[in-house]
Amino acid sequence: MPGKQTRRDFLKFLGVSSAAIALAACSPATTSAPAAQQAANTPPPATPAPKEKIKITMWGDYTKDVQGEIINEFNQVTPDIELDALNVPSEPEKLITAVTGGNPPDLFSMDRYLAGEWAARGVVMPVEEYVSASTVVKKDRFYKRLLTDVIWRNQMWAVPRWTDCRAFYWNTDLFTTAGLDPATPPKTWTELEAFADKLTQRDADNKLKQLGFSPIAGNPPGFLQFWIYLWQLGGLYLSEDNNQAVFNSPEGVKALEWMVHMTDKYGTIDEISEFLQPPTLGQGQDVFGLGILAMQVHGQWAVADYARYATDLKYSLASIPIPEGGQPVNYIGGWTWVIPKGVKHPDASFKFIEYNMTDENQLRIDEGLGTIPAYEDIATSDKWTKGDAKRKLFAEEVKVGRWVPVTPGVSEMFAIQIRVLDQALHHQQTPKEALDQGVKEVQEILDKNKDLREGKQLT
Repeated sequence: MPGKQTRRDFLKFLGVSSAAIALAACSPATTSAPAAQQAANTPPPATPAPKEKIKITMWGDYTKDVQGEIINEFNQVTPDIELDALNVPSEPEKLITAVTGGNPPDLFSMDRYLAGEWAARGVVMPVEEYVSASTVVKKDRFYKRLLTDVIWRNQMWAVPRWTDCRAFYWNTDLFTTAGLDPATPPKTWTELEAFADKLTQRDADNKLKQLGFSPIAGNPPGFLQFWIYLWQLGGLYLSEDNNQAVFNSPEGVKALEWMVHMTDKYGTIDEISEFLQPPTLGQGQDVFGLGILAMQVHGQWAVADYARYATDLKYSLASIPIPEGGQPVNYIGGWTWVIPKGVKHPDASFKFIEYNMTDENQLRIDEGLGTIPAYEDIATSDKWTKGDAKRKLFAEEVKVGRWVPVTPGVSEMFAIQIRVLDQALHHQQTPKEALDQGVKEVQEILDKNKDLREGKQLT
């Protein structure tokens, strides 16, 4: 019994019949006038209406940098999608409000450390399936730590856009003047202190005119530099399962005591803070660029700043000095792409993410923004390093990089860590007392977010 004839079958049949009629018309002896008339009266197939573009939005002012160029190119080469970048600040609170109100942007850029918290709170959707099927976004190409930070409960929730990194900077001219080898930086805390002694100077009025080193100078800010020194000593901020605050360990106490010692030795915290932030600083300037801070920990973006705003500065870079018996550690940050929960066109959103993550665009973005590629194989390649020793150093340092805990409540912990350092540096509490109080407060945050951490409120 024949099956039901579909419209496709009918059109196929009609096509065959028309061809047969056309061939028969070549032979007058077999032409059928009614058939020929029927073919002449058959209307041509209708032209399909143009497909309406999918319109998606992204928050953030990207019109003035290379990202804006890539947005324009994406719209030109992707006929079925139109992306509109709205000048809305990439603030977490704004996104949470938009998701809750049912009107989120289709794309959002956020700090990498927020991936776990926003996943747990149901603010963003997982991208695990998209990445698994993608021929562009590949997990095994990311630096290991970047990938670890965006995995929450065995799923990937964000795509790292780029990363950053720190290094140890020293002024080679100041080294020479102080009788130090400009090609040999300090490698340990002990050497760093000895070098800082020789490089610190006061004027006739006993005011600081040159500072050798300060653990609150450069970047990350002092309260986060504490984490570098804690990690170097083998300590942890939170336990491996993120359930316990443990930074008041012997390693934590030693790290904070060292920061206090390295501050007190060269002045009061208020005096040094004022020295590091003089009111005369211009755009893109800092005291290292002015040649009055001899050594610092700072990020890779400072290289471009010094090339532009401190053209006479002579300096070199190396790994951050470690305590005797310590381990090499760096501090790495960076931003990610996320797809907010509740968007109507997640496929289109991820298509734009893929466009950003091509090798060509990765290189363009990092060159334009002064960042480091999220893909390790690109960051360590000649395409990005270009034979530059500074870039090679940063690309290698990312491999030993860590960042803040990826867990619900982490943003609240920053204020506590600022207070811990401030109390200790101002001698309002001993380092141990400040850390004990900090651990108590951070533990309260962890306990408050236990259900989120365990996925019990994950929607």
